[in-house]
Amino acid sequence: MNLFTSILATIVIAMVIWFAVTLQQADAPTQEDKFASNNMSYEQMSEAGYLLVAQRLESQQTQVKQIEPKPQTKQAKPKVVNQQPNNNVSIVGISDRIQLTEANITKLWQKLNNNNKLTQQLTSNRFTIYAIYHEFNADYSQANVVIGYNAPAMQGNQFNIPSGDKTMLLDTIPYSATAISQAWQHIDYSRPLKAVIEQHKFNNDKQTVSISVVYQEEK
Repeated sequence: MNLFTSILATIVIAMVIWFAVTLQQADAPTQEDKFASNNMSYEQMSEAGYLLVAQRLESQQTQVKQIEPKPQTKQAKPKVVNQQPNNNVSIVGISDRIQLTEANITKLWQKLNNNNKLTQQLTSNRFTIYAIYHEFNADYSQANVVIGYNAPAMQGNQFNIPSGDKTMLLDTIPYSATAISQAWQHIDYSRPLKAVIEQHKFNNDKQTVSISVVYQEEK
């Protein structure tokens, strides 16, 4: 999976997740993995992904109007890692405060992918991209989003990775859309969020992903 195709797949999954987050749905998606297939072209992935997002949003809006209390089911608790990221660790990329919509997320990823000043500085097909969501508004429909390369030698706009105790939502695994979706559902939205951090590692045609959340420190 090349970078461009991987980014497009990630956009589709990110939007499905954000719709689920905003509407507070607990049911895990079941179809997304097929949209990250190496065998799909850009046009197929884009068309299929947008259709999935539209169908999911329409379905969720209907469910919200008719929602009934459901018995709580036990789920594996996220793993708390008592580790504070080094404040000196930074990434080089782009940032914007956006409404978390399909169009805005897509535009930001494409902006990074089309930034020749950054991509020309890559020295190999092995690199790491962080997607950091922070400074959410009250209903999680808006946030500051930073997307960039973990490459200190790069020249460009630098952004610090948010510090604080991390709760691992997803340990490093081969890229899986379903696993990413399930990980986002483990966020405790009753606690103020400081940041959600996605780490995507690329090694030629292979990609791994991990996700962690940093909550605001309790006073």
